[in-house]
Amino acid sequence: MPKQQIYQDKELPEPFKWQVLDFLRIVWSDGFEGKNSTRDWITKSSHHPLHFVLIESNNLLVSYVGVVWKYLEHAGEAYKMYGLSGVFTYPQFRGQHYGLNLFLHITRLVGRELLSRGYKGAKQINLFELTTLIYYVLNIIFYKIECFIPLLISGIWFPEFSS
Repeated sequence: MPKQQIYQDKELPEPFKWQVLDFLRIVWSDGFEGKNSTRDWITKSSHHPLHFVLIESNNLLVSYVGVVWKYLEHAGEAYKMYGLSGVFTYPQFRGQHYGLNLFLHITRLVGRELLSRGYKGAKQINLFELTTLIYYVLNIIFYKIECFIPLLISGIWFPEFSS
């Protein structure tokens, strides 16, 4: 059974980092074109990435989810916006719900943080988890792979298209 681990950006072990980058380079090659053709980072550090990984006992990466956040201002108020980036499960491990379980764990963590900050909508964690689960399932049905899914709790942010 794969083991779940969470890493700050600079703490992600090199073997895991390169397995993530290899997958991203093959599946989402447009992020590795031009000046980024030799890119050695998963997500910009300005997006405060956290790396959630599922690892087999031999350090083989099974699933990956990057959680990013940044503050966005609207009507004079700053909102902490979360997003997911580079969500995937290696093909030989698909269909075993590894990505789904990792995804649901992340939604609970984000929900807890929002509750601790007094975000009124975060009291509906079960509704939030249901909403994210619906998006996840629709994603699998329509795309047959695990890909980017926004966390729709306080807004949507697509880190790949933001500065």
